[in-house]
Amino acid sequence: MNRKTIITAILLPLMVFLGWRFIRPMNIFVVDERFAWPVDTESPPSLLTDLSAKNCGSCHQAFYREWQTTIHAQAWTDPYFQADWRFDGKQHNCRLCHTPLDRQQPQTVLAYRDAEKWKPVLEDNPGFDSALQHEGVTCAACHYREGKILGVLDTTDAPHPVQKIDNPNRICARCHIVEGQRWDTFFRFPPCGTVAEIRESRNRSGSKAVTSPAGEAVVEDYSDLGCVECHMPVVKRALVAEGEIRQTRHHYWRGGHDPAMVKQALSIDFAEYPANA
Repeated sequence: MNRKTIITAILLPLMVFLGWRFIRPMNIFVVDERFAWPVDTESPPSLLTDLSAKNCGSCHQAFYREWQTTIHAQAWTDPYFQADWRFDGKQHNCRLCHTPLDRQQPQTVLAYRDAEKWKPVLEDNPGFDSALQHEGVTCAACHYREGKILGVLDTTDAPHPVQKIDNPNRICARCHIVEGQRWDTFFRFPPCGTVAEIRESRNRSGSKAVTSPAGEAVVEDYSDLGCVECHMPVVKRALVAEGEIRQTRHHYWRGGHDPAMVKQALSIDFAEYPANA
């Protein structure tokens, strides 16, 4: 085999691959089955027909006030997200976490044309609620499933059906575990892959002993990382006005956008040592 044949044998597949990649660009993250479909809201409790945060806040006032200050509340309207979304071609998959409820989306996902779930089959959504869309990650995005309200308590005498969840971190996992570990993915750490970053930092530190600022143990299974222990500090208060005082959690979800939260990630102690030490 001569040199020209060898070069051709190497370059031809490479050119074919590059041409194919030009036609089909690399994805920015792996679409997981967890968030490939919107949250079904077909049969909400009669008390919660519009599923708006304001509706929830009529009873859960303190939680609603906290939510209003959050990035979750701005998940759809945030100008940085909107700029990135437009730059990436307004991919429908982004809606599935930034507006997780089916009625928050102007089009309904019927199926996918590809195994990677980047080419959805869509049709107009007659139940689309523009006002609800602008609430981004609203209360129901985390607390509503299959006609019931999810919570860590099951003895609240609530006027709506309640389903107890043993580990609330699994709710966070729906959108915050976004992987990039695949050959056709552009980012190793996707722009929204919070947990991918945490896993890598653990690998580098060599330590798996992780606790929250309050000293709570953070579980090791990365699908149960203990998100709430850091981002939702414990507070004792009533779930509703004049209700029983219970152990609840703040609904601020402060993170990298909050200087005070970032400062908690590093502590420095200064000590003076003799020059001859």
